[in-house]
Amino acid sequence: MTRWVAYIQLFSFDLVHKPGKTFTIPDVLSRRPKGEDKEESERDYCDEEEDWIKPHPGFGLKEVNTSKVGKLSRNKTKNIEIPIKQEGFGKHMQEYLNTLKKPQCVGEAYFKRINRRSVSFYIELGQIKRQNQEHPQIAVYNEKAQKHILKTIHE
Repeated sequence: MTRWVAYIQLFSFDLVHKPGKTFTIPDVLSRRPKGEDKEESERDYCDEEEDWIKPHPGFGLKEVNTSKVGKLSRNKTKNIEIPIKQEGFGKHMQEYLNTLKKPQCVGEAYFKRINRRSVSFYIELGQIKRQNQEHPQIAVYNEKAQKHILKTIHE
């Protein structure tokens, strides 16, 4: 190992960063499908899912009153209730999922985006949730609510 380091140090070179967008050859090579005649190598087992690696539903999470996310949340500093309403994309997605009709005041291109992404979301108890294999995530499209949730989690 030391000989290789000493040998490499004999050369002077400059490192030039190439963004992944412009240098796609390694990415394409690493993602190519296996040929039919290729056998599974010893390293292929690394990509298989291991049951013991999957996270436990509550592992590493702090209890945040999620029953109130999307409805009402109590601000501890002022002791008042702040209604959490979805804004922007979340508001339009919620309206679309509730009615399955194009939200008013939405352009055709924007509606196509909502329609395309709607397969990843569903409504449960008035909340938008993102379908995520085992543990659905509550989607919050409100900057004020996001900051409140992050502050609560990190206290």
